[in-house]
Amino acid sequence: MISYRLILEAAAITGLAVAFVAAAGRWSTATVLYAALSAAALLLAWRALCNLVGLNDDYMPLVSIGDTGCLVAGALGPALCSRIPGAAKDRWWLPAVAGGGVCLIFCHFEHVRLCCLQEVNMFNRRNWRWI
Repeated sequence: MISYRLILEAAAITGLAVAFVAAAGRWSTATVLYAALSAAALLLAWRALCNLVGLNDDYMPLVSIGDTGCLVAGALGPALCSRIPGAAKDRWWLPAVAGGGVCLIFCHFEHVRLCCLQEVNMFNRRNWRWI
C-alpha cells in the first residue's frame, strides 16, 4: 500500500509539471488550470483505486500495475484538455508527455525506495536479532 502522503506529493508535483509546460506552451490560464488539476485528480483516483484493489504488487522487478497506470493517469487529463479552446494547437502533446513522464518517474522511484526500505528492514530483522 502506498501512503496517501506520497500520493498527494506525486499529484502535486505532476500538476505543477503540467502547469509549467502548458503555461510555457502559451495555453490560456483556464486551460492550464484544467490540465493541471485533471492530471492531479486522475493520479489521486488511480492510486487510491490501486490501494483499495491491491494493484501495487510487482509484475516484473520493481514495476507494479500502479506505477504503469501512473503514466496514463498523468497524461490523460492534459491530453483531453488540449482539445479545449485556449490550448496551443502546435505542440499540444507536450503537457501530456510531461504529466505522464513526471508521474511515472515519481511513482516508480517512490515504489523503488519503499521496496529498498523493506529489504533493509528484512535484512536487519533477519541478521541482527541479537541487537
